[in-house]
Amino acid sequence: MGLFPGKEKMPIEEKLLVKIVEDYTLDKKYSIKCIEDNRHNHITACYHLIDKRNKKIKDRNENYSQSKIDFKKKMKIGGPKEEMNTTVEVKNVRTNVVSPN
Repeated sequence: MGLFPGKEKMPIEEKLLVKIVEDYTLDKKYSIKCIEDNRHNHITACYHLIDKRNKKIKDRNENYSQSKIDFKKKMKIGGPKEEMNTTVEVKNVRTNVVSPN
């Protein structure tokens, strides 16, 4: 969508549009017209760059959440908590203690 200016209108995400209009003090009607027509100007560039950044952040957060879930599953492979024998036998240990004088 939006590949042929004048024939197809580019879809607009309302929250992002409102944020750009408020942050950069742009005219809302003109901004909508520019984005829908996919004009090559600063308004459309800002809109698409911020949208791309938001999508990248969202994907990164989803991937992080998924990898965190995968890691937790991997750590629980052995089933319920298994007790490991951690007894260490120590024989013939010498210690030299020096008294402070």
